[in-house]
Amino acid sequence: AQRATVERTRTHSSLRMAALVGSRISRTCPGASKSQTSTLSPACIFIRSNVAPKGRLSAGRMMIKTHAKKEMMMWESLREGLDEEMERDPNVCLMGEDVGHYGGSYKVSYGLHKKYGDMRLLDTPICENGFMGMGVGAAMTGLRPVVEGMNMGFLLLAFNQISNNCGMLHYTSGGQFKVPMVIRGPGGVGRQLGAEHSQRLESYFQSIPGVQLVAVSTARNAKGLLK
Repeated sequence: AQRATVERTRTHSSLRMAALVGSRISRTCPGASKSQTSTLSPACIFIRSNVAPKGRLSAGRMMIKTHAKKEMMMWESLREGLDEEMERDPNVCLMGEDVGHYGGSYKVSYGLHKKYGDMRLLDTPICENGFMGMGVGAAMTGLRPVVEGMNMGFLLLAFNQISNNCGMLHYTSGGQFKVPMVIRGPGGVGRQLGAEHSQRLESYFQSIPGVQLVAVSTARNAKGLLK
């Protein structure tokens, strides 16, 4: 009897917490509750600078259209969203390790190099702090770069560029510069890679001023947030 009481209490608490979380999501992200359920782990991390011109972000969100439902993998939804944005805006570019000719370690950019070429899909050296800084500079001069980190742990090598440049440069420059860029990549142990390839480091980035941090768990939300 005591065990049954404990189980009922635990179930009631879990349902109440789920209801509270669902209510919060509905208020802050209208439409998110209608997303399809996914069995994928939330293995994608997005870091978006929130200091882009408001008009550009608003226009981008308006481009999200309603289509008939279809099943797709997480990487397919990311690829589709990236393709649509690159086709819509010639200033959108992608840079990172193996994102061009190879099509990305997780195939997010597969086939896009053939469509857009070297000038918009840039294969970088294995130097995260270097190409992250290049992405910041590109954003400052009018481009809309998407920088891919092959694994979340590798972003630690570019932490200075993310925190002191991408996040705070708009404020430390007195509003003279904007850094509208997206940093994305996988994290976690979903593919059972080595220790340095399996870290979840959201807490490292969540307190950086000027950076919006999102971890997604459905293909629908992955594409929508990328746009």
